[in-house]
Amino acid sequence: MFDKVFCISTLEHMEGYLIKIIRRLRLNRYCTEIVKRSKYKLILKALLEFQRILKPKALLILTFDYPDIDLDYLLSIIKKTKLSLVGNITKEIPSNALKNNDLNLFCFRMALYKNF
Repeated sequence: MFDKVFCISTLEHMEGYLIKIIRRLRLNRYCTEIVKRSKYKLILKALLEFQRILKPKALLILTFDYPDIDLDYLLSIIKKTKLSLVGNITKEIPSNALKNNDLNLFCFRMALYKNF
């Protein structure tokens, strides 16, 4: 059991993991549809595992490459867990946001806590 878990820029890359599995199984022609349907199921599974290993009132600190992650869908996934947001979520990008100029990505941070 843990008081804090940090998951830094990982969950949005579940798609790459899926693509490797699809290629090994030689299901390339179905790749787009499988990834589209399964990517967020893997994220839910990961969040449920974090929930399992966290102590009550413990924190889960997440970062994501934004806009690579669909925040609305992510929030709907979080509702399926016993994790709650710390603070409020805003999609507005602050002027001092961390940015990777080469890829045009921002670092989105989120803190969750275990309810029980």
